Amino acid sequence: YVAGGYWEGAPILVSLAGATIEEHLFYDPQTMPMGKTQNVALTSDGQVMVDSLTGGNIGYFDGNSWVEAYYWNEGSLTGSDVGYQMSDLVSFGDAFFAVGSVIASPPAVFFPSEKVGATYHFEVVEITNDTRYGALEALVVLGEDHLIAAGADNSYHDTTLWNCTSSCRDSSSWHEQSFAFEAGKYTAIHFADDGLHGIAVGELDPQAAGGFVILTSDGGNSWTHVAAQFPGLTAAWAFDDGAYAVASGGGYFAIERP
Repeated sequence: YVAGGYWEGAPILVSLAGATIEEHLFYDPQTMPMGKTQNVALTSDGQVMVDSLTGGNIGYFDGNSWVEAYYWNEGSLTGSDVGYQMSDLVSFGDAFFAVGSVIASPPAVFFPSEKVGATYHFEVVEITNDTRYGALEALVVLGEDHLIAAGADNSYHDTTLWNCTSSCRDSSSWHEQSFAFEAGKYTAIHFADDGLHGIAVGELDPQAAGGFVILTSDGGNSWTHVAAQFPGLTAAWAFDDGAYAVASGGGYFAIERP
């Protein structure tokens, strides 16, 4: 699946199967008011979710039909509507998880709601009460209770990386990890299928300073900084054979093989 689009009547979600391109969603200011979509995730049982870059909207496919929702927190089930903005959206098994980027608010991780009647709804968990850390940009789910979220400190433009390995709906279970290159922000995290080898990348502050890469081989409990020069990075991949790849704007791509 590929998300994008921007004008009325244009597709905002398409799927690719070999040489076949199928259009699924179209921007409409009344029925599907997402001018530009950002992230798309698919579950093991055929659900699809896409979020909006231009607002807090999501589009949700339950296997039969699409719906659009602006208030997707579980409070909307009882009339307690609150709008949130997703920064990253992923799936694990048959459920969706996400992180948010909310200025002057604590960082939030969005878990699949366990309330009766929930479909696309999320439980909002603020992983700290410190409002400085509100900009989470990347999320990886290694298990229902093993999540890693990363982003930046809104006040000091410092990197912030959070790890949780148990009871992750309890904010006290989240622990921040820090490194020497504090100035900047994380933009992407990716793990190999073994759940142990992972990579996180980002941009330094100021942007002219380039980017950074850190690696883990123990599921994110500890990380090693790669001492090399990179441009500001926006994407990363870890592979089962021990290889890593990073990418950025302007056509930059680099790979390290074992």
